[in-house]
Amino acid sequence: MRIVALIAFIAIVCAGAVLRLADLGDRPFHGDEANQAAKAVILYDTGRYEYDPHEHHGPTLYYGVLPLLWLSGAETGNDASEIPYRRLPALFGIGLIVLLLPLRRTLGDAAVLAAALFTALSPAMSFYARYFIQESLFVCFAFAAILATAAYFRRPAIAYALLTGALFGLLHATKETSVVLGACMVFSFGLSVLLDAKTRATLSTRIRALPPTHIAAALGAGSVVILLLFSAFFTHARGPLDAFLTYQSYFTRAEGTGSTALHEQPWYYYLELLAYTYREAGPRWSEAPVLAFGALGIAVALVRPAKEAPVFSRFLAFYALTTLAAFSLIPYKTPWNLLPFYQPLIVMAGLGAGRLLSSPRVALRVGTALLLLLSAGGLGRQAWQANFVYAADTRNPYVYAHTSTAMRRLVQRVDHITAI
Repeated sequence: MRIVALIAFIAIVCAGAVLRLADLGDRPFHGDEANQAAKAVILYDTGRYEYDPHEHHGPTLYYGVLPLLWLSGAETGNDASEIPYRRLPALFGIGLIVLLLPLRRTLGDAAVLAAALFTALSPAMSFYARYFIQESLFVCFAFAAILATAAYFRRPAIAYALLTGALFGLLHATKETSVVLGACMVFSFGLSVLLDAKTRATLSTRIRALPPTHIAAALGAGSVVILLLFSAFFTHARGPLDAFLTYQSYFTRAEGTGSTALHEQPWYYYLELLAYTYREAGPRWSEAPVLAFGALGIAVALVRPAKEAPVFSRFLAFYALTTLAAFSLIPYKTPWNLLPFYQPLIVMAGLGAGRLLSSPRVALRVGTALLLLLSAGGLGRQAWQANFVYAADTRNPYVYAHTSTAMRRLVQRVDHITAI
C-alpha cells in the first residue's frame, strides 16, 4: 500500500475507533447486555462458567472481557461500570476495519479504503460495536476465518491451517448461528468455483494434494478451542455436548414460535432498516449509499471479478448474498443480526467504489470521489447521532427495546432512600 493510502487508512481506523470507544458509559445497559454481563460477573468473581444451551450464546464474550475487567481495577464484576464490558466488542469492531488491510493485493487500495470508510462510519456497524453482545466478535471471527482460509490456499502452511481451525472454533464458541455462516461459506465457495473453469479443473487435484497433517492440524485446533471454552477449561464436562444439543432450542427460536414470535419480522426487515427509516420525529436515517455501492460491487465481482483472485471476489459476493438471504428468511429477527451479512456487503461496496475510482474516465473518478465524500459525511453524521445523541432513543432505528436512561435516576433515588 502506498504511503498516502496507508496514511488515509490509519486516519479511517482512528475515526472508527473514536465512534466505538468514546463515552461508552453514556447509556445504561440494554437488557441483553445486562444478561451477558451477569454471566461475565459470575465468571470474574468465582471462576465458574457453565454453558447454557437455551440462552446467552457462547463463552468467548465472557472469557474475552476478563482481562479488561482486571485492568479496570474492579474487585468484583459488579464494581465495574459499563465501560470495560463494552470495550471488548468495540475493540473487535475496530479489528473489522484493520482486517480489510490484507485485501489490498486482491481488491486494490481504492476498494480497501472505501470499504474501511464505510465500515468505520456505518451507524449500524459502530452502534452495535458499542453493545456488550456477541455480534462484533462473531462477525470479526467469521471474516478472519475467511481471510485465514484464503491465505492457506495461496500458501499452504501448517501455521495457516492451525490459525484457520482456531478461528472457526472461536466462531462456533461465540454464537450458535455459526452453522448458518458455515453453510453460507461452503455454498458460496461451491458457486464461485463453478463459475471459474480454471479453478474447477484443478480443485480436485489441489484437495487431494492437501497434506493430511494440515487437515488434522486445522481440525485439531478447532476442536481444542471448542473443548476448552465450552468445558470451561475442563470444569464443566457437559459443556461440549450441550454446544451441539443446543441447536434443537435455537432451530425452534429461528422459526419464530412461542415467545420468540415477538421478534418475528418480514423478510425485508433488514433491508428496510438500512435503506431508510424515519419515525415521524428526529433525523432521517439511511445507509442507502452502502447498499447501492454494494450492489455494484456484487455485479462487478460476478461479471468482471478481480484478475488477481477471481474466485475470492466471487466468493465474497455470493457470501454477502447468501447470508443476506439466510438471515432475511429466518422469521426471528433483531436488528443486530444484520451485521453478519452487512459486513461482507460493505466489502462489496468497497469493491464497487474501487472499480469506479480506477476507471480511465476522469469525470467518473472525480464524480465517484465526490459521491464517496458526501456519503461519508452523511454516514458520519448519522453515526455520531446514533452513538452520542440518540443512543437510547426510539427515534434511532437501531435502538431496540433499550433501557430508558431514567433508570439511572431511579438507581440514585434508591441509593438516597437506602442511605436514610
